[in-house]
Amino acid sequence: EAMPEFELEAPGPEGIPIANLIKLAGLAPTTTAARGMLKQGAVRLDGNAVTDQRYMVKPGVSGVFQAGKKKFARVVVK
Repeated sequence: EAMPEFELEAPGPEGIPIANLIKLAGLAPTTTAARGMLKQGAVRLDGNAVTDQRYMVKPGVSGVFQAGKKKFARVVVK
């Protein structure tokens, strides 16, 4: 099965909050659910766990985001 790919526009130079990115990439139904996954250590960026709910994904970052065991998406932040 092909991995979904997304290009997301950061609202500013500081980037996009990771919980918003997870929701926009379809890896969680809501940002609240995404925050819960972050708290549980269920979110990974290129295989590395991300637990900081305030983590900002900067423009220019691209990578494979994972939420839970089976949801993956390749995301490029512009």
